[in-house]
Amino acid sequence: MKKYVLKSCGTLGILSILLLSSCTKKQDESAQIKEAESVQQTEVSAPEEEQVQLVYETQEEKDKNGVIGISKITDDYDFSRVLPAEEIYFPVCEILSHPLIKKEGNFLKYSYDSKNPVLPEGPLFGKNGELIFYYEGQEQNGYFRYFNKKWDYVESPLTAKKDADYSKYIPEDFSKDAYVVYELKNGIIIEDLRNQKFQGIDLSDENNPKSINITDLSSWDSFTAENFKIEYTEDSKPLLYKNEMLWSVDKAYYAAVSKDDKFKYVGKMFTGHNIFYNSRSFLIVDSSGEILKQILIPWHMKEAVTLRLYAMAWKLGKYGEIYSLMGPEKKSVDTAEHAELIVIRNYFESFGIVDTEKLVLFKEPSEYSDSYGYYSRNTGFYFVSETITEATPVQDDKFYEVRLLDGTTGYFSGAKIQALNTVPKGSFPWK
Repeated sequence: MKKYVLKSCGTLGILSILLLSSCTKKQDESAQIKEAESVQQTEVSAPEEEQVQLVYETQEEKDKNGVIGISKITDDYDFSRVLPAEEIYFPVCEILSHPLIKKEGNFLKYSYDSKNPVLPEGPLFGKNGELIFYYEGQEQNGYFRYFNKKWDYVESPLTAKKDADYSKYIPEDFSKDAYVVYELKNGIIIEDLRNQKFQGIDLSDENNPKSINITDLSSWDSFTAENFKIEYTEDSKPLLYKNEMLWSVDKAYYAAVSKDDKFKYVGKMFTGHNIFYNSRSFLIVDSSGEILKQILIPWHMKEAVTLRLYAMAWKLGKYGEIYSLMGPEKKSVDTAEHAELIVIRNYFESFGIVDTEKLVLFKEPSEYSDSYGYYSRNTGFYFVSETITEATPVQDDKFYEVRLLDGTTGYFSGAKIQALNTVPKGSFPWK
């Protein structure tokens, strides 16, 4: 069984992975399944010029949430025979922006030259929710920004934080090919999945990092401030908990790998559910190892052959949404075509959080039922038999069957919960 390096970037496990039609920029383009080498390219022109280029389906949609339509690649994907119907969850790729690609000036440059590709990297996330794209090696000159439904070019050094490389902090006795890194305010926690061990690294002084053994984690302020703790199973196996919920990736990882040894851990949703990726789909797995969703990738595969050769990048957002900046087909690289900045989030309809300081989880759909106890605000769960949409919102007077991150199944009152697709209140690209 193959193992893979697993990295979680950010407390929520946000990770960026670049996809092109080949796994890396050096991979043979003749491979059947090719991962995007680099970020796709989008046009960013002067605001007034871009307004001419953008076409919205209706003014109502533009004003409502910034989504201007559904990507054509959603319709192009024939998934009927890829997986059994009961395993398929089809993503809806919503277009946030449809800018025109150009080669010069303050437009995104786009070239598939295999020896010297010119493709924007990203997205990175700004403090206010903006999406940032840049060119490797040119970060000091400026970067492209998508914010408040507009593109602009910022002529100043890139300030958004790139994904950190924590591999140098991996202890010698830890697996180098099967680990997860959780970020804290002033440090990191490393989980060795193969041997199920933990190590803290205090980075309050990055020039003098300090290792913290598992026995000392409970006295480390950065660890306890985010409500982490270590608990042991009956066979003395340590597991990581956050807000009293199982947070370790251990069981989720082995569930994903047993399904397909090419799945790699890429991060967590806001609810704590783990997300894995392979060349044609994402898996969402809870901490008990239950696979809850398998999301196909419509732009990448069609019945085990390459559907199109796109250059694109994707990254998980704050809540686990997937952003992609999709360029034109490789064969069209010399023509001025529109790119697609898209977001995938329709699987949010199946996930929710507790929206009060503490909430009782009942064993039956009645307030007179026995209970499992109280659960704190932002406890994540999976709706067992329902999805929450605009047409079927959460109803206050209804009990919902939910599955918690650790596999516990019970009932929450609708009055004190929110579906994840209704939670975001800050500055998000689709708002």
